[in-house]
Amino acid sequence: MFYLFWINGYTCVCRVAMSALQRWNPVDGFCERLLPSDRWQWSDVTGLKHQPLDGFELSSEHWEWEADWYVDENFGGEPTEKGGWRYAIDFPATYTKDKKWNSCVRRRRWIRYRRYKSRDSWAKIPSGETGPLPDPFNDISCGGWEISEDPRSRLSLWAVSLQGKVWFRDGICHHNPEGTSWEEVMTPGEVVQISCGPGDLVWAVLWEGQLLVREGIGRDNPKGQCRPVVLTLPVHSHLTLIDNGCASPTVATSALNSCLH
Repeated sequence: MFYLFWINGYTCVCRVAMSALQRWNPVDGFCERLLPSDRWQWSDVTGLKHQPLDGFELSSEHWEWEADWYVDENFGGEPTEKGGWRYAIDFPATYTKDKKWNSCVRRRRWIRYRRYKSRDSWAKIPSGETGPLPDPFNDISCGGWEISEDPRSRLSLWAVSLQGKVWFRDGICHHNPEGTSWEEVMTPGEVVQISCGPGDLVWAVLWEGQLLVREGIGRDNPKGQCRPVVLTLPVHSHLTLIDNGCASPTVATSALNSCLH
């Protein structure tokens, strides 16, 4: 099985938040006995994913907890009552820090911080994908840091397998340096080399020596359009190498023994 290694040289601390819900009834008051139509008693901050507090697992061995879970007693910059509860009429609704006569439900948030510990070292990317894993890679390129103005935004990581397939590592950003999964990007032929620049351009060289360019890459669509564009090259130009630099791409040809810009 193939593993990619990631080298990391900055501090990465992420906050994990969980929500605990309770509903009021005339017998017990506020308690953990919810209605069948309610959300999970323990969930992520969206309330849509069941997530017990003691069931959260770190994504890989390269993360560690900084401290234990604690209750968030801050609501919009103001302190809540002891215990951190926020009140509302029902789930989901607008919560307030003050308990009212019609407050039938309440929620509080538990917070814990995790730190990426594999700094200044090579670390294996976990292979926990449920789909098919890529074949071993023979080329890889990283870029895309100028697509967004946010310095902590995502990066683009492209790879080419020995079978000529192109893969994109989804979800790489400041809070997730390992990314989430590999996604295959379809091409009109077998690719031998790929180059990703700092902006919205990704170039690739086919086995036959043709040049591909991936269009439509942006902040909301880091992989670009579904089908790349095959560029027409000068006669007798058989590409062997491409470098997508900061200024403009440079390609090397075998037949002309020269470089094209």
